[in-house]
Amino acid sequence: MNVTPRRAVPKIVCLLAASLSAAVPVLAQPTSRALFSSDADTLGSRYRYPDTAAAELTGAVVTLLPGDSTGWHRHAVPTVGYVLAGQLTVEYATGQVRVFGSGDGILEAQDVAHNGHNHGSEPVRLVVFSAGAAGVHGSEPADPPRPDDFVALQSAVPGLEIELRYFGRENFLGRPVAGYEANVVYLTRVAATALGSVQEALGTEGLGLKVFDGYRPQRAVDDFTRWAAAPGDTATKAAYYPNVEKSLLVQTGYIAERSGHSRGSTIDLTLIELASGEEVDMGSPYDFFDPISWPSSPAIAEAARANRMKLRAVMLRHGFQPLDQEWWHFTLRDEPYPDTYFDFPVR
Repeated sequence: MNVTPRRAVPKIVCLLAASLSAAVPVLAQPTSRALFSSDADTLGSRYRYPDTAAAELTGAVVTLLPGDSTGWHRHAVPTVGYVLAGQLTVEYATGQVRVFGSGDGILEAQDVAHNGHNHGSEPVRLVVFSAGAAGVHGSEPADPPRPDDFVALQSAVPGLEIELRYFGRENFLGRPVAGYEANVVYLTRVAATALGSVQEALGTEGLGLKVFDGYRPQRAVDDFTRWAAAPGDTATKAAYYPNVEKSLLVQTGYIAERSGHSRGSTIDLTLIELASGEEVDMGSPYDFFDPISWPSSPAIAEAARANRMKLRAVMLRHGFQPLDQEWWHFTLRDEPYPDTYFDFPVR
């Protein structure tokens, strides 16, 4: 966010100081330090005021503890800030990053999604003012951007079958899941490339891949945990968790507050026969919360076990790590974002 260098004290302030000094000599003269003067925000876009007669000026003091973030948001009206203490790092949907320290003025970006972070060890405190209109919020939540190295599998891997379960109702929630707004599967580019090699290798045996899920927004994971905390909603119990009480799904690890899927290099899939497009027998359905879904489960037919081992072997050969509790779940071993959980929507 652009901060102009120190300027001369405005004329109106100088005149006020002179008159005060003449009238009351014992008073110290006021001083002024200009923070900014601009018709454009930190990214260079011209400020635009709402077309309304009901003007409204709002202000707030914001505190971010170490490790906190403001969350992705945008300002619909001209907004300025001043850092009282600490250091604020702001990332923008445009890919730019700005750092503001104590004493810096901030010309907030207008209509561009951004997220402020406190990466330091001390609290960040800033005061923010919005020059807007009644009924027009100075700040509103915004979707974070999709990184450039996330690609849609439909175009990245030829011949891949897609059945995005969380986009529809055929899943353990029994409804579309938050964050899934289109029938498209995203994955990091390196993971998609590795998956393409898997698909090519299977093709020589008349087999292919069907994908149930890839990148999963954090808001979808949050939707899972909210569903798990609602004891009365058990409509899908018989199909997905007949032998586990819903109240124990989190405790037993079937549902968690964080998912490797949100890092962008984890995928849920199965094998299909290319000639018919039919799924091969894996011994249990996708997302079936039960020990029978463990790849090593002895409670399935030998043919199904062989299919699981075939999928596991080909994924391992091409850089994916399996999960001991789910035959369908694999994560790229050298994933590019091992500590980042994304929340851009699938659209």
